[in-house]
Amino acid sequence: MTSPLLGRVYPAPAGNLATDTQFQQTLEAFDGALETAFTAADTEANTSSSISILSASDPGLLYERHHTTDLVAQATTGTNEVDGDSIYRIASISKLLTVYTFLVEAGDRHLNAPITDYMPELLAARAGADFPRPRWEELTLAELASHLSGLARDFGLDDLAVDANGAGGNYMSLKDLSTVGRSILRSDLLSKAQTRRWMKPKSLLADMTKAVGMPWEIERIYVDGRTVDLYTKDGDWHMYDSRLVLVPDFDIGFCILTASDSATVKREAGLKVLSIVSDEIQEVVLPALESIAKRKAERAFAGSYASNSDGVSHSIVVDVDAQPGLKVTEWVYNGTDVLGELGRPWTSRNQVFDLRLQSNELYGGKMVGFTGVFGKAAWETVDLYRYGNIGVEQFAFEVDNSGVAVSVRSVALRDTLKRS
Repeated sequence: MTSPLLGRVYPAPAGNLATDTQFQQTLEAFDGALETAFTAADTEANTSSSISILSASDPGLLYERHHTTDLVAQATTGTNEVDGDSIYRIASISKLLTVYTFLVEAGDRHLNAPITDYMPELLAARAGADFPRPRWEELTLAELASHLSGLARDFGLDDLAVDANGAGGNYMSLKDLSTVGRSILRSDLLSKAQTRRWMKPKSLLADMTKAVGMPWEIERIYVDGRTVDLYTKDGDWHMYDSRLVLVPDFDIGFCILTASDSATVKREAGLKVLSIVSDEIQEVVLPALESIAKRKAERAFAGSYASNSDGVSHSIVVDVDAQPGLKVTEWVYNGTDVLGELGRPWTSRNQVFDLRLQSNELYGGKMVGFTGVFGKAAWETVDLYRYGNIGVEQFAFEVDNSGVAVSVRSVALRDTLKRS
């Protein structure tokens, strides 16, 4: 069995999820699961909420759900019915907005600079008698943004000696937060390269399923037998709990905003809403998206391709099975069994050689790129065999207006094979 590289295996199921029958059935199941779980947990009596699912390729929301408590419905000030424009305090999601704004305005070249380049007065700060002075000249912007600086939690805020009630003071509606999430996934304000660098872990945690970024709280889960990273940012302030989650593998995200009727019930309800929605997304929605992506990839790319240029025959057969990625089942060039030759070091040791193609996002327009991987240590086998300084397992499919492949180019062999 080949272990896929971390990242999307198939092209993201983009464009028409809002009209995809399987996805609509998934949303119905998701909504029903939420209703059942919320009722069982008794979360909605005292907690108003707004929930959305967003896609990088769909301008509207794929899913939207709102709940209004009786107290809010009968209030004499503010809204009486929660909707997509209702305002919530987002607390620590403000940190994400701060980093995003910095990257938009200044880029990521300064992230490893010491903060004393910008606040030299910190060098004059004296150590206390009972606690050493932070080594400000060694701390970087990236470490601050990813909570790896070693400074006390919320340094200077919520201190018993300081009144800092203004922390995490940004407010947003569900539509606002969904727009932010979509803009990050689409790289609307950053280059794609910057977005990729930003959406990476800065450090693993003791829990092997979790990592931290700037200021992402990253959760690692399994979907259909492969690893998928969820880029999360939570917010928590008294009566408010919030969560933004982006899943680059599927170009999808979801938002959860809650407001409890009082701070005393917040722990019992708001956090449960976040937990329930996140669990159902992972158990219902993400596996369905993987299934949809695989189905679309099979329709678009699976089949036989062949060329015959200057008397040299060349053929490739691509299929989809239960394992992740497109499976190359046959590959013959000028009478040579390419799969057999590539796999000889494995088959000679009685090991299975399984060449899989994984989406690589290296092209645009009507070209869709894939990189071949094989073996349990797939990372070590990328471009293991090269021809003209190009990995022999690099392929680019040309698709028509409906997204279905009409040909595939063996990039290393500089040959285009038509789909039969």
